[in-house]
Amino acid sequence: MGILQDEVLEILQEKLAEALEDKEEGVRYAAVIALAKIKDARTMPALIPTLGDKAFLVRRGTVAALGEIGDKRARGILEEIAKSDPNNSVRKVVQEALIRIREK
Repeated sequence: MGILQDEVLEILQEKLAEALEDKEEGVRYAAVIALAKIKDARTMPALIPTLGDKAFLVRRGTVAALGEIGDKRARGILEEIAKSDPNNSVRKVVQEALIRIREK
């Protein structure tokens, strides 16, 4: 990527990271999905706290995003989420994310 593209991507990631703290669940979820599409491991520090979001859709989206990013550093925390998240659909997506990470 060129310097300008890198700067634009960095600004975009910052704005999306801010949106992860929005009071509206839909905004947080949209930010998670957008960060997943970027597929950049530098977004992981912003995404990790959303694994504890009160909204299961945000948690599930975050798990999927970490699977898309594919960074092996996410494995440990995903394995913990697989054991502790109260929502079955989140735990199911964890298994899928772990498979994606192993395949990368």
